[in-house]
Amino acid sequence: MKARGYYFITDPGYSTRGVIEDIAVALDCGVGIVQYREKGKSTRERLHEAEAAKTLCQKYGALFIVNDSVEIARAAGADGVNVGQTDLPPEFAFELLGRDKIVGVSVSSMEETERALAAGASYLGAGPIARTATKKDAAAPTGISLIRTIRRRTNVPVAAIGGIDFENADEVWRAGADLLCSISAVYRAPTLKEGIERMMVICSQAQPQDQE
Repeated sequence: MKARGYYFITDPGYSTRGVIEDIAVALDCGVGIVQYREKGKSTRERLHEAEAAKTLCQKYGALFIVNDSVEIARAAGADGVNVGQTDLPPEFAFELLGRDKIVGVSVSSMEETERALAAGASYLGAGPIARTATKKDAAAPTGISLIRTIRRRTNVPVAAIGGIDFENADEVWRAGADLLCSISAVYRAPTLKEGIERMMVICSQAQPQDQE
């Protein structure tokens, strides 16, 4: 997986114009990877949105990931799926989607990280870094220490997520993250475009030698 920088994740709770329009804004900003996250709609509605999102991402040459649902990811022709600790295990996700697809795994400890690596995870969604309001069942905050520990253990891409805002994003990025996920901060900016562009600037400024 070659994506690096800001990783846009949709959130219908914050969206004011609909997640497809939000994805269009993110892609116009130059985002290279998008995750569709939706838990409140029917399977048919989610599939319809996922297909529309995939078409948009394909147009811009961006990777399209579906959160949790291997079923939706497969039906929509997504580039991959992100699974949590209570979702379908990554090895089964690969079996259903194919080894050429991306399977990201959310982790909040080194024990979970080791299991994900053993299963061949394409990337690790590490966090929550700080307290987050966008995921009600989030684990306890890990801080940036988890990012640094994972970085010393493996070269598999690390997507930092959970409680990342404009104040701590630079520190998280310099800790060794390859991808930075920030939801509420970009949605709460004066405009979504401004929020995304600000996060992308943070990602572009930290050089490899800055990482500890």
